[in-house]
Amino acid sequence: MEYTKEKIRELLTEIAEPDYAKFSGSLLGREAVMLGVRLPKIRDLAKKIARTDGMEYLERTLSDIYETDGKCGIRTEDVKGGISVKDVKSGTAAENAEGWTTEGIKEPVSAMPAEEIQYMEELMLYGMVIGCMKEKLEILFPYIRRYIARIDNWSLCDSFCAGLKQTKKEPELMWDFLQPYLHSDREFDLRFGVVMLMDFYVTPEYIDDLLKIYDGIRHEGYYVKMAVAWALSVCLIKQWDKSYAYMSSADNHLDEFTYVKTVQKCRESFRLSEEQKALLRELKEKRVGGRRTPEF
Repeated sequence: MEYTKEKIRELLTEIAEPDYAKFSGSLLGREAVMLGVRLPKIRDLAKKIARTDGMEYLERTLSDIYETDGKCGIRTEDVKGGISVKDVKSGTAAENAEGWTTEGIKEPVSAMPAEEIQYMEELMLYGMVIGCMKEKLEILFPYIRRYIARIDNWSLCDSFCAGLKQTKKEPELMWDFLQPYLHSDREFDLRFGVVMLMDFYVTPEYIDDLLKIYDGIRHEGYYVKMAVAWALSVCLIKQWDKSYAYMSSADNHLDEFTYVKTVQKCRESFRLSEEQKALLRELKEKRVGGRRTPEF
């Protein structure tokens, strides 16, 4: 079966639950255009597509988005060859696409062309298909970029990150891929990088680098701050000694909100002992000087 955009929308509509759309939309804290399809059902459909029509579906469903001289541009399907951000950065394949040059091209810009995607589940499906593919990361990176450029809420971000299991086989390659996103000024680009590190790199080999990266993030976006707090709580659960030393260090540069949220998430966890939670509570009290802080 060829999974065209029209066929995908038809299949998703058949398994949609309008009441679930209202519930899910309320959790996102924004006006989401949703059908109301539960994640397990989207994942089941993604597996079917990946088995039978995966690469063709990924190629035809979304186009590349670039910021060129401050304007958002979409590479149309009639452009032959095409160039990726990686090609642009490395200076290769610069003239591979007729009508495109490297001049003025930057990282993908967040946007969701109306003619491509109408419902959030359609985009989430695209991300899940990527996660179900057996191809190597180098082949999948162009499609991963297309998806990231369209992320505009935490659900699209976090479900996608959790599904990128290919990272386990090629961690160094994915690590390099993540670095530009960890330095982005766009809220959900940055959240993507933070959550990916949390999902796949909280290990003895990477923990020192993770703590440095998280400590150096400066962004006022709520979903970035909450992602960093979440990630640090996971670091404390999985790599207690070094993570606690970081939390208690004078070299800790977290803003107060993120620091307090990190401790709160640890206190809510069943994977830390009461003694560990007490130590973190003491650190928080020292940090805020006895002032009441919002915990919600």
